[in-house]
Amino acid sequence: MIKLFKYISISIVTFYLIYSSNVFAGKILKYDLKKQESLHDNSVLFFMHGWGSSKKKWYKEIISEFGDDFTIVILQAPYRMGWFPGKFSWYEWQIVDGDTIFNQEQINFSSQSVLQTIDHIIRKQNLDIKNVFIGGQSQGAIIACKLASEHPESMRGFFVHNGRLPVVFNPVNSDSFSKLHGLILNGKYDKVLPPKYAKSIVNKFKNLGVNIDSISPEIGHGMPKESWRMIQEWINSIIR
Repeated sequence: MIKLFKYISISIVTFYLIYSSNVFAGKILKYDLKKQESLHDNSVLFFMHGWGSSKKKWYKEIISEFGDDFTIVILQAPYRMGWFPGKFSWYEWQIVDGDTIFNQEQINFSSQSVLQTIDHIIRKQNLDIKNVFIGGQSQGAIIACKLASEHPESMRGFFVHNGRLPVVFNPVNSDSFSKLHGLILNGKYDKVLPPKYAKSIVNKFKNLGVNIDSISPEIGHGMPKESWRMIQEWINSIIR
């Protein structure tokens, strides 16, 4: 009986360690990549889609806007949304008694997965980490905020399109913030994540010493061609 108890105890501990390592270690995400034709600066943009979207939805649109000036990588969120085909999320959320509840475990896993995937692609494609830009739309923008606040040394710039600060916002103490560039775009008519969230992002990152630009175009929660033009001009102003 004692041996059986020890066996069960060891099995439970082993399972917990394996589960914990999988939860927090992350994984290589699925992605679509378009390598730039000209290699004058080796710049790369990593994009994270919003809740309920996928890499497939954004590929043609982003490539048509950026052309061959950048290496473009569209990352796909790791969590499939039920039985819906082509719909993925970075984390689950729900509204309980008027409060929005977020799955922090999934947020951490997604963030680590993005970092791992970026490192994997940079090594595989021989890209320059000094010219790495990340960004996202809506839920993807929240992940971008989290990564920029916790790993500023891993990128040259980040953009947030109609996003908000992560609920758990714990920026690191780093000199790299003074070298980091940020672009915060929030539609004036966005009813999903109103402009007040963008103001909070701007204030927080400015206090960290980040070089922040903020634009409030006359759009809603979507991401039209006008937004991509602004993002491209912003990146060019930094790398040129």
